[in-house]
Amino acid sequence: MTEQFHCPNCRTVVPQDAAGCVACAASFEGPTSWKPQRLADLDAKAVGPGDLFVTSFGIAVLVAAALPFMTRILVAVTGGMYGPFFRHHSPALFIATAFAFTYVPFTLAAWAFLRRFKIIERTPPRFRSAGMLTFGCILILLYVTARTLAALIPGGGAGFVVAVFSPYVLWPARILLAAALLRLAYGFVRGSR
Repeated sequence: MTEQFHCPNCRTVVPQDAAGCVACAASFEGPTSWKPQRLADLDAKAVGPGDLFVTSFGIAVLVAAALPFMTRILVAVTGGMYGPFFRHHSPALFIATAFAFTYVPFTLAAWAFLRRFKIIERTPPRFRSAGMLTFGCILILLYVTARTLAALIPGGGAGFVVAVFSPYVLWPARILLAAALLRLAYGFVRGSR
C-alpha cells in the first residue's frame, strides 16, 4: 500500500508531486511551504485553540492600545464609573466591564479573521511564536487582574500602586506581542510565496 499525501489547506488526498490541490486550488509550486504532506505530519503541525486564542488576544491588545475608543463608548453609554448604573456597585465592576468591553470584541474579530483566512495554519511552525505570545498575554492578564482586584480595596492606594507600576508590565508585554505578531506575519508572507 502506498502512502497517501494530503493538501495542508483542506486535507484532500493529492499525489505527492501534484502542482496544486483540485479541491481548494492551493498551489504547491515554487519555493512555498505548501507541499503535499502525510496526515500524521499535518496533525503534528495542527493549530490548537490555545494557539488561536493567544494570537487573537495578542492582536486585540495591540489594536485596543492603538484604537482606545471602546472604553470611551462604554463611558458615553453608562456615564462611567460614577454614572447612573455603576455608582451603586464596586469600582471593580466598572473596571472589569471596561476591560471586557475593550478586549473581547477585538479578540473575537481577530479570531474570526485568523480562522477565515487560516493565517496560523499557513504559517510555518517555527514562525508562530506561541511562547512569546503566551508570555505577553499572561503579562496583560496579570495587569488586568491586579487592576481589578486593586479597585476592591477602599482608599485608592492599591489602585495608585498598580497604576504606577503598570508601565513596567504593559510596555514589555506590548513590545513582546508586537515582535511575536511581526514574526508571525513574516512567516506567513514567507510561507505564502
